[in-house]
Amino acid sequence: MTLRDLAQTVPFHPAYFSTFFTRVVGVSPMRYLTRYRLDRARALLLGTDRTVAEIAALTGYPDASYFGQVFRRSKGCST
Repeated sequence: MTLRDLAQTVPFHPAYFSTFFTRVVGVSPMRYLTRYRLDRARALLLGTDRTVAEIAALTGYPDASYFGQVFRRSKGCST
């Protein structure tokens, strides 16, 4: 999902949407979306028997390897 995709749901120009969203929510739309996806992934990892690849796909990460990188980075892990 891109900023343009998010902005079209309102519909606002992407730059205006980003500014407005950041002002109201306190973080950028993409940062918010990443946090939401990772929170959802964390809940699925703890509460289901699904594989990491399945959870990655369910939370918008088509590649399990990239999902792992993003997840580790969010937790401050270097590996």
